[in-house]
Amino acid sequence: MMFLPLLSAPMSEIRHPELLAIADNCVACGLCVPQCPSYQVLQNEADSPRGRIALMRGVLEHKLQPTARLQQHLDQCLTCRQCEKVCPNQVAYGCLVDGMRAELLQQQPARLPWLKRLGLQRLAHRPQWWGRLLKLARLPLVRPLLRHLPVSQAWLPTLREMMRRYQPQRWQPCYPPSGEERGEVMLFLGCLARAVDVAAINAAIQLLNLFGFRVWVPQQQVCCGALLKHAGDAVGAAGLLATNRNVFAGTMPVLTLASGCGADLQDAGDASFGARVMEVADFLERHADWRLVECAPLAERVTLHDPCTLRNVMRSEQAYHRLLQRIPGLQLLPLAGNQQCCGAAGTYHLQHPQIARQLRDDKISAINTTGAEHVCSANFACGMWLNTALDGAERQVQHPLLLLQQQIRKASSC
Repeated sequence: MMFLPLLSAPMSEIRHPELLAIADNCVACGLCVPQCPSYQVLQNEADSPRGRIALMRGVLEHKLQPTARLQQHLDQCLTCRQCEKVCPNQVAYGCLVDGMRAELLQQQPARLPWLKRLGLQRLAHRPQWWGRLLKLARLPLVRPLLRHLPVSQAWLPTLREMMRRYQPQRWQPCYPPSGEERGEVMLFLGCLARAVDVAAINAAIQLLNLFGFRVWVPQQQVCCGALLKHAGDAVGAAGLLATNRNVFAGTMPVLTLASGCGADLQDAGDASFGARVMEVADFLERHADWRLVECAPLAERVTLHDPCTLRNVMRSEQAYHRLLQRIPGLQLLPLAGNQQCCGAAGTYHLQHPQIARQLRDDKISAINTTGAEHVCSANFACGMWLNTALDGAERQVQHPLLLLQQQIRKASSC
């Protein structure tokens, strides 16, 4: 299919001048192009931020029709937002591409089939269902049937990894501090994370309690809305944000462990709410009294994969590097190409498996080159995707807080 030209429309007929204003802020300097993971794989200008902005501007100005080929170029964007970090004009690319996806979905609702949209919305509003579905999938009678599901074979490695990591857990509304109370925080669990990242969430709660912080876990919290927003369902995502704003009302810090969730809550357009959202490591670095704990030495090598959302949106990836460096004897090895996306990107690796696998394999190659005994990532989705290709159960990706908690426990038991 070709990009079909149309007659230009006057500004008064442009439906989304705010999106066009973002696109017009791009000066096409090209600094973003070599930073873009999809461009690195596909080597196509239309699959770079500069190329996509030109396509989106053409649609917004009614000079191009939103053909299937044009939509494919937009869909192949991982929304890693590495382009924003290097852009001299600070083009809000993430806002632009999500806004364009919403506009195209409004014009062509069939792009997100009603059954898929219903499924996403139901799971987003009832995050506890993730655990129930994974519990069902692990039943001996059900497990053999999974390979016959009417989904792409690309889903099966991720589904197996989710089932492996699933742990049943009933989250309490409140976790009081171990000793003298020094403050209160609220914890955002995430929808899938509450079922497959249980160990890391418990480690965060225990560390916060150890440092004297009472941890509140609002029971009515829902999905952050990132999956719906990136699929173009802006209305559904806005509804989830409104619910979470009410559930997390107040002035307490709202802490996250999955940077994809944290980035979406922080960047959702509500400045007062977004300012309260922090990554757990960032909070611990700023507010924990480290004189209260001692870390046992660990004379081993660790490499740390920085998730895109933590690096490019929350801008707090260095907090985890500094936390790990608190462990005596630990050698933190740099990871080549750490600014490169691993390919997970929410559901991207399920929808674009070939691009995602190439990005994952590049990341695995860089990890293997380090020779590290431990591989860490602060985003459970990145960890699950990398685990589908890592060699052996003895070197699975883990959350850095688990390593930190392990060494603090060892020191306290001596």
